[in-house]
Amino acid sequence: MRTVGTLSEIVTAAKNYYNNTSDDGCPHNPVVRRRECDKKWMLESGLCDASDSDLEISLDDFQSYFYEMFSSDTIELSIDDENCFVKMLQENE
Repeated sequence: MRTVGTLSEIVTAAKNYYNNTSDDGCPHNPVVRRRECDKKWMLESGLCDASDSDLEISLDDFQSYFYEMFSSDTIELSIDDENCFVKMLQENE
């Protein structure tokens, strides 16, 4: 199972897994990755091939980073929010 979308959409999917409100089951060994070709974000199994991604974080760490947003009904991230997140991932590689 792979969810592809904007960072806001992936945060919403992660929130749904966290709150057990997802219609889909959580992928095995879940990770969040960014596709290098189009900069779309993916929530998928860590067992999947990652050759098309340039950034990766475990779902647990991803949820910890965005946890404060999980109480919100709608999740809206700015370009600055995404850039800060990308910078954090790059610094921790």
